[in-house]
Amino acid sequence: MVNNAGIELSGDIELCTLSLYRKFQEINLYGYIAVIKAFLPMIRKIERGRIVNVSSILGRQSWPGRSAYHISKHGIETMSDSLRLEMVKFGVGVSIIEPGNYGHATSIAAEVACERIKQDVGKMWDEATPEVRQFYGRDYFFRALKGYTECCSKIYPILDTEKKLCNL
Repeated sequence: MVNNAGIELSGDIELCTLSLYRKFQEINLYGYIAVIKAFLPMIRKIERGRIVNVSSILGRQSWPGRSAYHISKHGIETMSDSLRLEMVKFGVGVSIIEPGNYGHATSIAAEVACERIKQDVGKMWDEATPEVRQFYGRDYFFRALKGYTECCSKIYPILDTEKKLCNL
């Protein structure tokens, strides 16, 4: 079984709302656990079954402003390590794949994701206290959107070129 899911958001710890942290964990971590729990009885029955969890190098490496993503991906890393130790007695392997920065080539940078990120950053701004708004300023809050907007505008020409090369 290959398990892969994730959404992205940039925001300093002080700026990111608790509801956004919960949303990230629900999708990026608890979604994995739900899939594993649903399929584990079947996987245990398969001789030499395997679970592959696609995480991220950002589960082991932290950058400023991306704590919600880092926390969720680190959770996948530690959950996978625990599951590996629990499943070894049944002959079930558990592997982790930690891709690097390939967001531009996945749906994590699709237009719909960019729109969601804009909404999430807007929510952070709307729910920030007046003191936090004054201290950081609107430009600081919305700085991350520039990178996502650029990424979204770059992905489609790349995919179109790949389709042409592959005669799709």
